[in-house]
Amino acid sequence: MFRKLCGTDFYPNVILATSFWGSVDADIGRRREVELRENDEFWGAMIKRGSQIVRLPDDREGSVQLLARLAGKQRTALQIQRELVDQGLSIHNTAAGAGSRNAQALEALRKEFSDRLSALAALRDAEMQRREAEFARLRAEQDEAFEAGLRQHREDMEAMKAKHEALLREQATKREKAMKAQEELLRKQRLETEKVRAQLERMAVDEAEAVAVRVVAEKEQASKKQTLQVRHTQEVQMNLFSLAVKAGLVKAKVSQDWRWWIERICDHCGQSCGAGVSYKVKGRENSELTSY
Repeated sequence: MFRKLCGTDFYPNVILATSFWGSVDADIGRRREVELRENDEFWGAMIKRGSQIVRLPDDREGSVQLLARLAGKQRTALQIQRELVDQGLSIHNTAAGAGSRNAQALEALRKEFSDRLSALAALRDAEMQRREAEFARLRAEQDEAFEAGLRQHREDMEAMKAKHEALLREQATKREKAMKAQEELLRKQRLETEKVRAQLERMAVDEAEAVAVRVVAEKEQASKKQTLQVRHTQEVQMNLFSLAVKAGLVKAKVSQDWRWWIERICDHCGQSCGAGVSYKVKGRENSELTSY
């Protein structure tokens, strides 16, 4: 409609301004501006025939400058002005009027399309509501199932924990009983060992006492035997000595260490010349021997 009002000859006097740059992302704004420039259905055809595109500032000074640029352009009649004045056409026969009729038809189509869209939107909303309700129901069922599973898991864990604790208590009781039994066994073994040790000590003491008594008895017996042997030897020697003295075979004398000596008389000289063998006879100290 705007292009038909202006006409192609008026395009150089048209300035296309974009606004609200501060309320949109810079990259998005640039992409939209490129789409307006390059698409002939938008501003592309007008820009190709001389129209200018500018970014309208948000301040008053920028708007005043834009109006000054418009005022400085060469004045040219609009297409609808030439059609109404120069050609004497009615408003309905102008390009804009025809566009208006087309616009009315398009408006009817738009309304029909809009109604259909509304119906589809209603159906869509109803379907969305149904799906949301179904989703909510499924979600509730899933949540309930999850909660039930979670409760069952907790119950299973509690039961497992109780079973494990009971098993631990049972094992602890068994270990305690085993330790007590082991301690009792060790106590009995210690008592038995002490009993055996005491018996061995008593046996060792008895054996030592028996050995000591036996040794003392053996010593006493040996001493008595030795005394008897000495006495017997002395008696035999004294008897022999007495017989020898009586027979005149020997003569007796007392030695300097107060011991008796038996000297054999020589067969040739009848004296104790040393040719004979001397026999040492043990006698009593501090005693005198009577000569025969």
